[in-house]
Amino acid sequence: EIGCTLFLRGTRKVELSGDGAQLLPTAVAVLSRLDQTVRQIRRSRGRSVVNVTTFASFASLWLIPRLCQFQKHFPDIDIRVSALDRIADLDDGEHDLALRYASAGELGLPAELMFEESVSPVVSPWYAESTHSGRLPPLRQPADLAAHALTEEDDPRPSAAYLSWRRWLTAQGQPELEPLRWMYFNFTYQQIQASLAGQGVALARLPLVHEQLQSGELIEPFGKAGRRGSPFSYWMLLGPGAARRPEVQQFAD
Repeated sequence: EIGCTLFLRGTRKVELSGDGAQLLPTAVAVLSRLDQTVRQIRRSRGRSVVNVTTFASFASLWLIPRLCQFQKHFPDIDIRVSALDRIADLDDGEHDLALRYASAGELGLPAELMFEESVSPVVSPWYAESTHSGRLPPLRQPADLAAHALTEEDDPRPSAAYLSWRRWLTAQGQPELEPLRWMYFNFTYQQIQASLAGQGVALARLPLVHEQLQSGELIEPFGKAGRRGSPFSYWMLLGPGAARRPEVQQFAD
């Protein structure tokens, strides 16, 4: 209780009052220091922590499914994943390791190439079977996409141009094709969820859906002929001094 109003509550929103806005920077700084102290206490009690930063779709589709196996082999190492839309500064000491999507020339620190990018149309097994049985229009060649819904990642960054349906369609000789409808999503993992739910055709980033393709949860209707490359790749970067810590090296390996 501090004797003033910190939040102004409206019918549909809550916003900071003038006093709340004044208090906010101090509260953020205190909580940040508290978080750092908690991590120091955990380390002093024998708990090692690896702080990883990456983007949301990579965390959801690639990283998180693999954490179970890592934790099985290293149960004493805690993992802290920060899925951010911005690029975190590895010099700030908050993060030990970054998993990034970039072209080789964009990286300012030494980086290890994890894998290169490749995209391809994908659908769910139900969707594929429906195009064969007649419940949905056929999907045998790129021109057939005019009768289907296409999911698109709505991202203004330069790298997104290589993930776009328009670029893929142009490469397939269909630069003017318009689908039945467009479905726009902020993140790649949302595109994949829509495709898994049978809502349309996604242009998937193959490294991120490798397991789904292997298990049959997703299908490439045009096979390998539908795959296109990109100058962007997936990289791992270690923060200054992080490579000397055994828990970080174990995670990186």
